[in-house]
Amino acid sequence: MLQPIQLPSGKIVDLSKCIAIVPSDNSTDSEMILAGTEQQIQIDSIDLKILQQELKQPNIKDRCNFNLDPKTPQAESEYREELARKLQIFNNRWEQLATDKNADRESDIFKQILDDQRPSGQKLYSAE
Repeated sequence: MLQPIQLPSGKIVDLSKCIAIVPSDNSTDSEMILAGTEQQIQIDSIDLKILQQELKQPNIKDRCNFNLDPKTPQAESEYREELARKLQIFNNRWEQLATDKNADRESDIFKQILDDQRPSGQKLYSAE
């Protein structure tokens, strides 16, 4: 969820990306660290006051996007049954492919077709 604000200095900052505001080497400025950026953003004292006010407002929502509520036993049971059903389908298909006599031949044909379409020196399966 984006929460952009424009600071008095003209900088536009997304508050949802704010990780930390740390004091700079000099006493009047600070540096803001944003998620996904390598460098800090210089923040002067006027911008810092605005940022502090914005961060204290209750409209800043929790950044947690997942549900911490445990599943009900019935939902957990249904999830496990569905997972077991899908796993059984996968295992059956895996066994079919493992016992298929044509699978190796089809695999070799696929490799040959793929290598025929690639220029010399860029073959994936042959030694050219």
